[in-house]
Amino acid sequence: MSYFQAFVISEDENEALNSDEHTFQFIYNLLSGALEGKEHRSIVSGFAADEIVAALNKLASNDSNKWRIVQSGFLPMYVKLLQPDCSISELTEATQGIWILAFKCRDDIFKEPGCLEGNCYHLKRCGGIYFAKNLFFFQIAK
Repeated sequence: MSYFQAFVISEDENEALNSDEHTFQFIYNLLSGALEGKEHRSIVSGFAADEIVAALNKLASNDSNKWRIVQSGFLPMYVKLLQPDCSISELTEATQGIWILAFKCRDDIFKEPGCLEGNCYHLKRCGGIYFAKNLFFFQIAK
């Protein structure tokens, strides 16, 4: 239920987004299916990967969920959405999600292969979002 609530609950009500492991297992399965599908769209649910990550990013507005997202194994999926063959929307959602998660899970992000690696290709495709992510990590790494 929290997956759908993520889009209708305001930041003031984000305690209601404190999800459990069942929610994240459900979303993990949705995103796995989408990443395996043609054009990163699940043939089972009909959701696209960028739509699923957008909901996941909303759930991450709750600090408890940030840790649960990382512990549930989503970081490699975020990294997969940073690849050159991904759409701008996928790159944007993945980059934004990594940035949101970094407020509570910075060390996990630094340890995840590919999470902070990038090149000019990503910078050109995502505009300032990728730059902002790198600037953010530079500032908190000091």
